[in-house]
Amino acid sequence: MKKMMLYFMISAPFLMGLILSILPENNYWQKLLIFFQGVMVLAAYNIFNSVRTQGLYFERLGGWTDKLAIRLLADRFSSVMVLMVAVMYFVLLIFAAYDKHFSKQHGSWLMILQGLLMGLFFFSDLIILFILLELSIAAVSILILFNKRKQAAYDGLISFLADSLCSSLFLLGIIIMYRRFGSFDLWELSSAISLLQCSSSIILPFALVMTTVSLRAALMPLFSWLPKACGTANNPSVVSAVLSALYVKSGIYLFVRFQQLFSTAIDLSDFFFAVGFFTAAIGFLLALSQKDLELILVYHTVSQIGVIMMGINLGSHIAYLGGVYHILSHIIFKTTLVLTASMVIKDYGTRNIYAIRGVFRRMPVVSVAMIFAVLGITGAPFFNGSISKYLIAHGSQTAMAQGALMLVNMGTILSFVKFSSMLFGQSGKGRARIALLPQAVVLVMGAVCLLSGLFASEIIDFLFAHKVEIEISAYLHKAITFKIMLLLGILGYHLVIKGDKVLKKLEKFSLSFSGICTSVIVYFVSLLSYLNLKY
Repeated sequence: MKKMMLYFMISAPFLMGLILSILPENNYWQKLLIFFQGVMVLAAYNIFNSVRTQGLYFERLGGWTDKLAIRLLADRFSSVMVLMVAVMYFVLLIFAAYDKHFSKQHGSWLMILQGLLMGLFFFSDLIILFILLELSIAAVSILILFNKRKQAAYDGLISFLADSLCSSLFLLGIIIMYRRFGSFDLWELSSAISLLQCSSSIILPFALVMTTVSLRAALMPLFSWLPKACGTANNPSVVSAVLSALYVKSGIYLFVRFQQLFSTAIDLSDFFFAVGFFTAAIGFLLALSQKDLELILVYHTVSQIGVIMMGINLGSHIAYLGGVYHILSHIIFKTTLVLTASMVIKDYGTRNIYAIRGVFRRMPVVSVAMIFAVLGITGAPFFNGSISKYLIAHGSQTAMAQGALMLVNMGTILSFVKFSSMLFGQSGKGRARIALLPQAVVLVMGAVCLLSGLFASEIIDFLFAHKVEIEISAYLHKAITFKIMLLLGILGYHLVIKGDKVLKKLEKFSLSFSGICTSVIVYFVSLLSYLNLKY
């Protein structure tokens, strides 16, 4: 039964995408899509529950020997990611029923992208992963190109070429590993690498593979494709949410998998912690410099990815657990922010945050959902982001790491003081007319930001079989610290940041294709040089 479910999760979305492409334009295709996604949620939960109760499961295709086998593998991490993707797709497709920009073609390609993501989470064969990486960036580029604008065509092409460049590095890296170990299977490679006496023989493939997954995860300085993919004007909000909340997490997932693969021979946690910090810092600085509402959120995706990277590279299990929980938290509050922001943009007819005022009076339900999401991302007490950040901070061993985390959260608070300014003031309009269902969707998502904070211990235990004890005194200290930082953030933004000319110069920051290529080379050379110095 589990075997069939694994096949179903990968193949069914492709079949649904094909069916959608040949269905006539009518009012039924969206209902069919939502029904299908409901089935996907049930199947994903079935897989997760099987793994939770019975442990790791893998299926060998074709009956081949271990070294040649292509395996589908489901463990705690992959099954949780699959469940989150399935559930969020379901929520987004309900919301999309009221988005006039969301077409049948968008639905078809989103289904294909979902199948590719499921494959990335389940397959353990490196050649299959390479193919899925290539196909997924092609699907993303097509979703961007549906916009039919010159800028969208340029952005889609840049995203495709940048990812293809890094995929070539990935292919070269796994070929070198095959020549060295005679296998493409992650499990076989993990066993072989653990027996190595010298790490120098795998330095080059490590650098090649990790450069690729670092670009997919949008790490500093390889994140320039993300604003191009998510910030294109008139993209359906659902597409932007899938790309910034779900698609980029596949890069983090692969980063964790490959870091675990090489962990017995190569440990670069200190290097990637530093990369995570600089990713988080540049993310909130660029967010502070923007006036485009969608780009503010895109750069905060970059910043929160940096926080996740800091958590999973601190070297303690509790911080790692905080980093993984922040992946899930980010999916929830970022989806809420993207959907609520899209509703505001649609109503006000502009993405300029300085031209939007009085949102709370005009759209009270949407504003409440947005406020809950803002409290989540800034780490306000009792919200999901506060728990994941608490675990990361609790697992840090040095004052420097604690200070870095506080600096990043201060930057996030500053930026969302600016973001929240649009809620106040006078809009010059009456109450907005918004359909009940999309309002209900975002309100439920906002409530989940709170509930996944209040019941975080139980959720973490259920998902990852790890009991987390929240120390009341330490958490109260964090709550007091947050209140002080919030006050400083409000004062700092209005007295210092608001009129800062240096930040305004960063607003137009964007890398061309040649700039992205240069950043890939710089990242690869830096990583390889550090490896040679350390090993």
